[in-house]
Amino acid sequence: MKTRMKPEQFEKLGYDSILETGDEQITGPICGQQLDAYEHAIREDAVEVNSSIEDATSKSKALWAGLYDRTVPVRDSEMLAHSVRAWVRFAGFPSP
Repeated sequence: MKTRMKPEQFEKLGYDSILETGDEQITGPICGQQLDAYEHAIREDAVEVNSSIEDATSKSKALWAGLYDRTVPVRDSEMLAHSVRAWVRFAGFPSP
């Protein structure tokens, strides 16, 4: 994600622009272009975040379907016991 501009930075941009141009009619479109560019950057970030949320949601739905929506659903207690056994084996502890 891109860095966000703080409201103070927009105020400074407007103040600096009006000092440079000396005319509010010219400064308005300059600041408007900056705001449009900022809005475009935020929109790109929002699309990226929404895409990652959709990916995570579809992965979790696929996992749920693979584990629970089948003829013999997996029991959570068995999965927990299996993960503990796997952790013990990978950690180098002797097998029971």
